[in-house]
Amino acid sequence: MLQELIDLVEPHKYDHPELYKYLMITWTACKYNSTLQACNVTGAIMLQHHLSEFDGEIMRFYEKEMAAMRKEPAFWQNQLVEEPICKAMVENWESIRDEVISLKETHPKWFAKYPKFKIEDPETNETVRMYDNDWTITALSRLSENYEAENNRAEKTGGSSLEKLVKRYRNKLLPTLNNIVDQPDKDEILTNIFVSILSPGAIIRPHQGYSKNYMRIHMGLVCDPKCKLTVGDETRTWEPGKLLAFKDGGPYYHSVVHNGINDRFILSFDLKLDYLEQYINNY
Repeated sequence: MLQELIDLVEPHKYDHPELYKYLMITWTACKYNSTLQACNVTGAIMLQHHLSEFDGEIMRFYEKEMAAMRKEPAFWQNQLVEEPICKAMVENWESIRDEVISLKETHPKWFAKYPKFKIEDPETNETVRMYDNDWTITALSRLSENYEAENNRAEKTGGSSLEKLVKRYRNKLLPTLNNIVDQPDKDEILTNIFVSILSPGAIIRPHQGYSKNYMRIHMGLVCDPKCKLTVGDETRTWEPGKLLAFKDGGPYYHSVVHNGINDRFILSFDLKLDYLEQYINNY
């Protein structure tokens, strides 16, 4: 029975390494377990039953990862409408937009070019630049510990000092935003807050983030309908005061193409998936 499941999962082992690992551990252990070895089990129901008898942790991984292999949503914003942080962001979006625009005008040096990191093209496996043309950001919080690689690279480009500087003055220069994010930031529910400005002609190539522990949430501030975000096989465009939410670390790749004529301003922040389980507990 386990061999059948391993054969099913084999093509997805790089997308779901933990599931594959646990299956291989289970398969090896079953050789030395007479109860399971004696079971002639076929079908998903009996498989789940005996996996749960064997090891609850394996069973939890099995259920979680098999759910991920099903067609889960590319975008999650409709499930977050009652989440308090998201709700407060939307209710105060115009004030947040005005504060961000004022910050850009009064402190332009706080906005830096996003480093042109190298990524692996998921189709060709070639190493390419993450994006072309202009992509500017200002970080409003420290990146979480799960983004260690990105933290290290940000420090090499001066990004870390900018984060510390902007966060120091966040209360003064972005009071509406700070009132919403300050406590969740301290509680480590919310992290990786930044303003992202994308210029016409910019392309961000398909990629995944470094951590599967967060939901990335974008709120449109100044938008162009021809600047579009693709997650998996679904494409959306940002709208002022509205959210787009997706899992930065996968299972889907995401990319952006800006074919419009105006700079696109968004506020981006991450919420822990563990915290969000109460709102998205169907997956």
